[in-house]
Amino acid sequence: MTSTGIAVFAYNRPDHLKRVLSGLQRNDVEHVYIFTDGARNEQDQQRVSEVREIIDQIEWCRTTVTAHERNIGLAESLTGGIERVFEDHEQIIVLEDDCVPAPNFVSFMNTSLERYADDERVMNVNGYSPPVEIPDNYPYDVYFTYRSSSWGWGTWRSAWEHFERDPLTVEELERKKNELKRITDKAGKDLYPMMRAQLEGSIDSWAVWWSFAIAANDGLCLNPVDSKVRNIGHDGTGTHTGESDKYDVNLDTTPVNELDFPEEPFVDSEINSRYNQFIGSGDRSGLKQYGAELLKRMGLWN
Repeated sequence: MTSTGIAVFAYNRPDHLKRVLSGLQRNDVEHVYIFTDGARNEQDQQRVSEVREIIDQIEWCRTTVTAHERNIGLAESLTGGIERVFEDHEQIIVLEDDCVPAPNFVSFMNTSLERYADDERVMNVNGYSPPVEIPDNYPYDVYFTYRSSSWGWGTWRSAWEHFERDPLTVEELERKKNELKRITDKAGKDLYPMMRAQLEGSIDSWAVWWSFAIAANDGLCLNPVDSKVRNIGHDGTGTHTGESDKYDVNLDTTPVNELDFPEEPFVDSEINSRYNQFIGSGDRSGLKQYGAELLKRMGLWN
């Protein structure tokens, strides 16, 4: 089995991080890479210090910790951290500090990464799956979409090589609008507006470009029918979101060896349509608010 690096990214939510780490401990992991950002201001310093104390107290696995002295932002921390893990591993599993994994999360991710490692069509494995209705006659325990989620996800070094931050200018985006929308709309009609908002500075995201890279390369994303991750960030503690239970799910604990995977990846058009409809059903009253809501919902907002 190819070794997989597990990375956790944290900032200033010690209680959330405790729950994420407790979930990982139940997954019996042996080694975790942890990346913590520096405080933005004096008000955040105490909670940042508490986060680092929690990390220092981990005894149930080996850790490799990168603690930034200054605040570099989630996008820089995460992309740099991924590159660091890929120095040691061919595969990566990524969790942020509000994504609590089920006890079978790592096993599910590793099984999925191994199963489709040689299939270039599959570029991303999503651990979180939104509460969309799956047709009763759908025979598998996973499904494929064109859209990535970063609420607990994984990929391969070879796929990540397609990632590029801000690969277009605003002018290029507008000039190629029709062509780009043909590429991105299959991953959700909200993706092109978010790309534009990112380039214009209305939002700040790294993961919108990962979604774009997957769509531009005809990539697929594997999703569990029953989610292996619960996001606990919609409790009013997030910088850009209030309280909501819309995205809550019941964590699945089925042994991975009992799950049915298709031999060949394919996209069920009905499931993909429901998936895109769910992630694109945000507030459109203003582009900045719309972008923030959509991006934070799927873990894309910095």
